[in-house]
Amino acid sequence: MLKYLLKRILFFVPTIWIISLLTFSLSVNSPGDPVDIMLNTAGESGQNADKQAKQKEYDAMREKLHLNLPVFYFDISSLAEPDTLYKIPKKLHRENLDRLVSMYGNWPLVSAYYHQIEGTEKKVDQISAPDSLKDELIKARLLISELYYKYDEVVLREKHKKISEALHKINPSFDYDHSLLVSYDDMVLHLATWKNYLPSFHWNGYQNQYHIWLTNLFKGDFGTSYYHKRSVLDLISERIMPTIVYSFLSIIIAFLVSIPLGVSAAVTRGTKKEKVITILLFILYSLPSFWIGTLLINYFTNPIFFDWFPSTGLKDFDDQAGFFERLSNYVDHMVLPLFCYTYSSFAFISRQMRGSMIQTLNQDYIRTAWAKGLSERKIYWKHALRNSLLPLITLMSSVFPSLIAGSVVIEYLFTLPGMGLLAYESEVSKDYPVIYIIMLFSAALTLIGYLVADILYAIVDPRISYGKK
Repeated sequence: MLKYLLKRILFFVPTIWIISLLTFSLSVNSPGDPVDIMLNTAGESGQNADKQAKQKEYDAMREKLHLNLPVFYFDISSLAEPDTLYKIPKKLHRENLDRLVSMYGNWPLVSAYYHQIEGTEKKVDQISAPDSLKDELIKARLLISELYYKYDEVVLREKHKKISEALHKINPSFDYDHSLLVSYDDMVLHLATWKNYLPSFHWNGYQNQYHIWLTNLFKGDFGTSYYHKRSVLDLISERIMPTIVYSFLSIIIAFLVSIPLGVSAAVTRGTKKEKVITILLFILYSLPSFWIGTLLINYFTNPIFFDWFPSTGLKDFDDQAGFFERLSNYVDHMVLPLFCYTYSSFAFISRQMRGSMIQTLNQDYIRTAWAKGLSERKIYWKHALRNSLLPLITLMSSVFPSLIAGSVVIEYLFTLPGMGLLAYESEVSKDYPVIYIIMLFSAALTLIGYLVADILYAIVDPRISYGKK
């Protein structure tokens, strides 16, 4: 058994590593620029001095998030693609440059064109225009900023033409045609698309985003929330306890209620009692939790009907309150959400228990127990129940991820500051570091659930052995 457990634990290492790779890949390829999200600067523009200050702030934040480093230990790409594209600060700029490289295959000329756009933008930012031509200057600046995101030749030539016309009205001597247009024509004319079909390998070393992210992960540093501007670990530490408490109590109540119901249904199958219980359980199972939660809030927290429970939150007392006052208040807040967490599990678990119990009761050793004259209590609750628990152990292993993921709908309805509500808020605000850490921990807990299930199988059924006999 011990040897088997060690093998399973060792097997978890590559599994977790692959999951971490997938999680990191999602975080890198998620839409939006994380630096813009954190600084709230997406789409902003302004005067030259203001833009320079924002650029310095942008570069500093990018370095803090290690986005100025290569993504992985190595890159496998085409010969046309450079190994230094990560040095371009703006994510949308990098994506557009990647398209241009795929279209023309000549990175030196693509890079020269990009730097010409930057140079032209700086020159135009320094231009002053009379009030009558202010609109033309604004138009030229907006058109130049759009060049960073365009790659279609027809569209680009039309924009170049409009920029040239606008700048010519402001300053006829401006050398726009001589600089940017020539650079663009060179890129279009000197094609090297054949490079796109030749593979290229670049070794980036250990100073890369994934290595730092993984190293920090093992140190307990899960990154910084884009939305809250705080450590992800601090956010999870604040939110995880309510979810664990509700999930744990929900699991305990569900199994304590469902196992006796399932055993009773198996023993009394075909009777009116069993049919009534089954119908009631399936009615509960069919009712969506958000609808039940809404009804509970409307009828049991409303002074017009039954103002028995608080509608939201975890507590409603002074921190100086006594132990019993705190306990009573916590219980009042937990009743309705806990019911919503639990009721739908009764039908599913009890039916699984019923089916497994019926199958067990038809076994030969149960008939032998009846023939020996053992009491019903011993046969049902000692011999039959133990061997009927294997399907429930499988179900129990699947509930481990809920300890971190929580229930989004219920926590949202009752404003419970748990992991489910945190996941919902993070999804709405595109707070990807929080989302992906929740995903990673849910996957790890799934593996732990499978391991615990294997151990419980051997405890419940002695016939199951993982060692050689």
